[in-house]
Amino acid sequence: MTCPACRERKPDFLAGAPRYAAAGWTVLAVVVGDPAISAELVSELRPAGTVLAEDVGGPVGEAFTLTGYPAFVLVRDNQIVASSFDFHQLPPADAPVASATGLAS
Repeated sequence: MTCPACRERKPDFLAGAPRYAAAGWTVLAVVVGDPAISAELVSELRPAGTVLAEDVGGPVGEAFTLTGYPAFVLVRDNQIVASSFDFHQLPPADAPVASATGLAS
């Protein structure tokens, strides 16, 4: 993995993602970059949820208008309700959707 911030924040995601899944959130990890380089990361993230791999500028990154990595995005009822570059800045998994605010830019 060539993304130092991704490596640093991976344990937070792996520890926190099950709480979001248990609360009814869809957990999706999008790994951006060369598939040969990112294959290990894809494998490590799989226990936490669905993992998609795509090239830079891929459709999922574009749909979420990602400007940096890693980015954590909460989606409920087909709407982005919160995002952050820091997993700990997301609302708690059991927070009502109406209170989940704070989109990263």
